Amino acid sequence: MKSKICFFLPNLNAGGAERVVTILADSFAQKGFSVDIVLLLNNEVKYDVAPAVNVVKLNTEKLSKLKRCLVLRKYLRSVKKDFDCVYAISFQPWCLNFLLCAAVGLRLHIVATERNNPYRNGSNLYRRIKYSLPFLLSDACVFQTPDARDYYLFLRSRKCFVIPNPIRSSDYKWEKYISPDAMVCFCRLHPQKNLKMAIDCVGEVKKTFPNACLKVYGDGSIKDEMVRYAAEKGLSENVLFCGLCSDVLQIMAKSSLFLSTSDYEGISNSMLEAMSVGMPIVCTDCPIGGAKMMLNDGAGVLVPTRDSRYCASKIIELFNNPDKMAAMGSQAYEKSKKYSIVEIVKLWSTVIDGLG
Repeated sequence: MKSKICFFLPNLNAGGAERVVTILADSFAQKGFSVDIVLLLNNEVKYDVAPAVNVVKLNTEKLSKLKRCLVLRKYLRSVKKDFDCVYAISFQPWCLNFLLCAAVGLRLHIVATERNNPYRNGSNLYRRIKYSLPFLLSDACVFQTPDARDYYLFLRSRKCFVIPNPIRSSDYKWEKYISPDAMVCFCRLHPQKNLKMAIDCVGEVKKTFPNACLKVYGDGSIKDEMVRYAAEKGLSENVLFCGLCSDVLQIMAKSSLFLSTSDYEGISNSMLEAMSVGMPIVCTDCPIGGAKMMLNDGAGVLVPTRDSRYCASKIIELFNNPDKMAAMGSQAYEKSKKYSIVEIVKLWSTVIDGLG
C-alpha cells in the first residue's frame, strides 16, 4: 500500500511548530514515506528542508476562504489519486479548519495538533465546545502536554496522544562557565515571550552582580520596543539584542544560564536545546505546562509568570551556588535523552500506525 504523509502549516517561518515539522518530515522520509510539507498561506521558508521532503507552496494568502478551500481540495485530490493512504497532519488549528472542509468525502486520515496554549481561546463552556469541534472531527489528536489535552471536551481517550517536541542530540556540552555576564535567551521577539520581565529581572540581578548581562537571540515585531525599554531602564549594556543566529547550541555551551520568561508556551524548543547541552535553566511555570513537565524534577528552576523579582532571586541563588548549577545541568542533559528524535518519532509512528 502506497502511503503519504502531508504536514500542513501556514508557512515555514522561524517558529517552534515549523522546526518540529521539518524534523518529523525528514524522519518519516527516511522511514520510506512520501512526505509533503504544505504551506497553505504563503511561501515563507526559513528552515532547511531535507531533499527527500517535498515543499508544496499553495500560496493562498490573498484568496477568499472559499477559493482557499478549493485550492487545498485540488491538492488533496491529486495526492489521493496517487496514494492509497494519506495522513494529513495539521500543525495549526487555523489550517485544521480548512483541511477538514477541503477533505470532505476524500477519506483521508486527519490528525489535529495543539502547539500552544488553547486556553487563550477562552475557557467558558461555549468557547471550549467551539474549539473542540474540529478536534472531534479529526481521526487523531496530538498534544504537547496533558494540560493542553484537558482543554478539549468530549474527545475519546483512544484518539488522543501526548507527544512532546523532539530534542536534537548535541555535539556541544555546557562548558560550565558560571558568571552572570553570560546569560542567554533564545526566542521570537513577540509579546507572548514577556521580554519586559526578562529585562526587569536583569535589572534586579545587576544590583547584586553589576556585570550581569543577558544576550537575547531572535527577531520579531517587538524588537525596537524592547531595545527602547532596556534603554529606559538603564540596561542597554546589560541586555544585548543579538538577532538571529545559526549556532544556537554552540552559543549555549559557552554561556552560563538559559532564561525564558514566557507568559504562555507549548514546549519551548530553545528550552529543550538548552537541556540537550546540559546547562542550567530558569523558566516561567507558564501555561500550557511544558516547562513544568520537563523541569519539575530538578532539571531546571521554575518561577511564576510576571514576577521578575522572584525570578532574579532564583538566578542570584544559582550564581551563588555553582555546584547546584552543575547538578542541574547534568539532570537536564540526562532527561533530554528521553525525548530524542528517535524516541519522539516512535510515538508519532504509533499515531500513524493506529490509523492505517
